[in-house]
Formats: sequence, C-alpha cells, structure tokens
Amino acid sequence: MFSSSLIKAITDAANAAGIAPSRLLALVETECGPAGKAFEQDGRTPALLYERHVAYREAKARSARLLYRRAARLETFRRVARLES
Repeated sequence: MFSSSLIKAITDAANAAGIAPSRLLALVETECGPAGKAFEQDGRTPALLYERHVAYREAKARSARLLYRRAARLETFRRVARLES
C-alpha cells in the first residue's frame, strides 16, 4: 500500500485542487498499482502520465470555445463601432 508520506502528499494536492482526497487516492492507486510506486525505476519519470490523445482532445475543445468567444466579442465590437460612426 502507499506510504504515509505519499498519502499526505496526495491528500495535500487534492485539497489544493479542491477535490476529494479519496478520489485522487483512488486514481493514483488505479494508475500506479497497489504498490503505489509514484515513479518508474529511474526515480524521475512519473508512473502516472496523462494520456496525450485525451489532453489533445481537451485542449482542442477548449481552444475552439475560446476562439468562439473571441469572435463573438469581436463581432460585438464591430457592431458597436458601426453604430458609433
């Protein structure tokens, strides 16, 4: 199982992120295995890595929403500028 220092670190991270510590502990246990090895054998590479295809999909969706909002603001600005001229 996890060492007490790892549990404290996960709990602190969960509290800082505003999520339930039990949920983050469950995620880490699922991804790292019951041994709770946080790092690979080299001691530097995290065992818990994000899935690139999911990160790309999320970033793309958020970028599209941001672009839509910016375009909507620009269109509003153009309408106001036309009214003022």
